[in-house]
Amino acid sequence: MKFPATVIAFAWEIAQVLGALAAVAMLALCVAPVRRRRLAVAPLALPRHELVGWVALGTALGHVLLSIGADRRVLEHLKATAPVYEWAGLVALGLLLLLTVPATESLRRRLWPTHRPFRLTHLVLSAIALPLVVAHVVTTGRYIHGLVLTAIVAGIAALALVGLLAGRPRAAGPEVRAGAARGQALPSPLIALLLLAAAGSLALLYPGATLALREGLVRRQQPLRVGFPHEKHTEVNCIRCHHNYADHTGLETCIGCHRSARADLKAGAEARFHEFCVGCHRAPEPPLSKHGPTTGCTTCHGPVR
Repeated sequence: MKFPATVIAFAWEIAQVLGALAAVAMLALCVAPVRRRRLAVAPLALPRHELVGWVALGTALGHVLLSIGADRRVLEHLKATAPVYEWAGLVALGLLLLLTVPATESLRRRLWPTHRPFRLTHLVLSAIALPLVVAHVVTTGRYIHGLVLTAIVAGIAALALVGLLAGRPRAAGPEVRAGAARGQALPSPLIALLLLAAAGSLALLYPGATLALREGLVRRQQPLRVGFPHEKHTEVNCIRCHHNYADHTGLETCIGCHRSARADLKAGAEARFHEFCVGCHRAPEPPLSKHGPTTGCTTCHGPVR
């Protein structure tokens, strides 16, 4: 059964909203942890914390499944040739699954006889998952694009991760506080991991970071067919794309040149074109007054045959 284009576009938009909600929920779990901490907002009660975790998992799965249902080209992002930021999202989804399902009381008691090993495992998985989610969302560029928004999201993630290092506020006597501090101290490798994860989130502010994350994990041998309706881009100066007409830096086709081994080309064809085309559609520069939506891969690449 073939659905109308408007239905497919609506399903795609819902899928992206679900992905954004999953990212917000994961960020909230670190910003408002179960235990009260000096650098965190008011903690969530354990049942609410678990509920938010399941919401994050459900919306993340909905994001993936509905995206595939709306546009089968998304299956290309399940291959080794998918860009790094897509792999970051997939790995984060796997970690989220490990953070939620084993945390149910019945499984938790079987896997971790005491609470401390469970807590440390939870912190390790969270420290890896959160910067991966931020990298995925920021590089996708759908809701977060531009230096200001990127700085806000990356900064919140970094503060949340550093906040996990800060212990609970002390209210007991000196002897009790000292004993509690020894019992609750985090291992040095975990402290290093949390700091590294915070630095990784802030690294998204480095110029060219998102472009690097758009590179394929494995180089694609045959690029996907791309359709570009020139008649719909009459407001765009030809030189913006066909720069070689003016600077004479390339005499081949666009893809042939950008996939060559030239040292002055800092990104591959797929990464550069996605950054250029999608970036222009989501944040057009003056004097461009309008742009079409980016409602799926088949908008440019055509349907899977």
